[in-house]
Amino acid sequence: MHLRGRDVTTISYPAVDLAQTRFALSPLGHLVHGVHDSACSRGSSLRRAWWHTARRNVPSAAYELVARINADPLASPAFLAPPLAGHGYLEPSFDAELQALEAAFPELIGIVDPLRKLYDACLADDWAQISRELHADLGGRAATLLAEGPAAALAGLCDGMAWKDGQLVIPGPDTLGFDGSGGLVAMPCAFGQASLHPILSPGRVPILIYSIAPGPVRPASALRDTLSSLIGAGRARSLRELAKSPASTSQLAQRLNVSVPAASMSATALRDCGLIQSIRDGKKVIHHLTPAATALLAANPPRRPAKGAPSLIM
Repeated sequence: MHLRGRDVTTISYPAVDLAQTRFALSPLGHLVHGVHDSACSRGSSLRRAWWHTARRNVPSAAYELVARINADPLASPAFLAPPLAGHGYLEPSFDAELQALEAAFPELIGIVDPLRKLYDACLADDWAQISRELHADLGGRAATLLAEGPAAALAGLCDGMAWKDGQLVIPGPDTLGFDGSGGLVAMPCAFGQASLHPILSPGRVPILIYSIAPGPVRPASALRDTLSSLIGAGRARSLRELAKSPASTSQLAQRLNVSVPAASMSATALRDCGLIQSIRDGKKVIHHLTPAATALLAANPPRRPAKGAPSLIM
């Protein structure tokens, strides 16, 4: 039963459903939310800092996809909802999410490659640090769960959200149609402002995306990675990795935890501007820094967060 008030929706949510409430993280969800130029994403200082750099790295193969994501300023395409939420995955890999998306919507096979290229170029380098921010949020909620129980942990997702006497109160009128039978998946988001967004799809466990508390914002001059500003975040990371030791394309991909095509794209760009030499060694081609790259790295050292400051550097 739904009881719709002016600013809240109240639904039947008995204790058995409360017990099935779980949490999940989604790199695909963050990629789509980050690219979607909604009022929610524009209100996030973290997303603005990320998109300021990432938008310059969008590959041409993903231009049409980015336009499709932004076709509706109020909502991103429903088929790009995180597909593995509610299936026992706390933090699926991006490739696992793509496979699940392709299985759920086989007619959309044409967007899988652009999605992967968009992720590799714009989010792959930053996901590990974003994930740490999200896990920190989950750690605080786990402490609430242990100390005060699941109702308190659920109520803390957003101001005005509450569970009492088998009823779940969710702020905002957009939750009309929410069916919490079987529980729900709460999904923290680093790219939104203080708000709550439900994802309701027939036959799927409901998802409630909530914004994590923003950390203190440091001055842009203290956070700016000048090398990333010059050549792009992905290429800067590749160049710094090759400074540790030369590597083949597949070795570079493994060390950076990106796909081989993404590593190859960075290597090609670095070679074209004279920052690496690619020398054949037997069956492999090994990438080495040039003197120009060594000088560029010396002039643009990586910026390190000050102690106690947020670790995410865009």
